[in-house]
Amino acid sequence: TILENLTYGLSRPPAAEAVLRALRTVRLDDFVASLPGGLDYEIHEDGSGLSSGQKQRLTIARAFLRQPRLLVLDEPSANLDEATEAAVVDTLRALKGVCTVIIVSHRPGILRGVDHAFDMAAACGDVPPETP
Repeated sequence: TILENLTYGLSRPPAAEAVLRALRTVRLDDFVASLPGGLDYEIHEDGSGLSSGQKQRLTIARAFLRQPRLLVLDEPSANLDEATEAAVVDTLRALKGVCTVIIVSHRPGILRGVDHAFDMAAACGDVPPETP
């Protein structure tokens, strides 16, 4: 279920308000409320029933429930269209001041609004790999 996915791995269940706050932060609260069963909506093994963006934001909400001080995301907007990527960017902006977020990405769109960006290719001189 949505709730089981959000609370997976937690030693004790979070308060209902914490779950709702996490869903609001990632802008999934209205979507989940519209599902048959809400938080008890079953997610299939293959994730069908949720879009790629909803899955990404659900994963961020799960991380947010753990109240991390540091969140490292590797390609958080992979396979997302521009509109969904923008929603994920807004979600990450909502974490500003709550925790430090490090984003690893090839997509410049996900980096909109970051405080600092480090271009590894430029820093390393964009050296091609050696051939054997």
